[in-house]
Amino acid sequence: MTRGILILLFLCPLWGADGVRILIAYYSETGHTAALAEAVREGAARVARVQALARRVSEVSDEEIRAAHGVLIGTPVHWQTQAAAVKSFLDRMGRVLGPEFGEGRTGGVFVTSGSPSNGADLARLDVIAALLSLRFVV
Repeated sequence: MTRGILILLFLCPLWGADGVRILIAYYSETGHTAALAEAVREGAARVARVQALARRVSEVSDEEIRAAHGVLIGTPVHWQTQAAAVKSFLDRMGRVLGPEFGEGRTGGVFVTSGSPSNGADLARLDVIAALLSLRFVV
């Protein structure tokens, strides 16, 4: 996860003089994923010309999706996959972005889980597959 975030931030100078907008969209039931999302936001905001916005997936507006140069998705592990709310959000992103989808945008994912063996890698791969199908660079 750290490598993906570093790559996203490394590419920031390639965007215009206005800087880069990163949307950190997450779902959290217990607060663990929310805490990690806030830590990611704080780290990204330390980079010059980066505007980082952390929002629960249920609170993200269509305009925030369209305005983001990069999107990081945070999810807890549910039955070795992403949370249903995150899947719904990814579906909505596809509708909002239209036929061009995430063309030219960078995406990433972070997950939280109760134990190392409960499917964190599978959940992460599910979100990566969705971002790739939306034409994001992951």
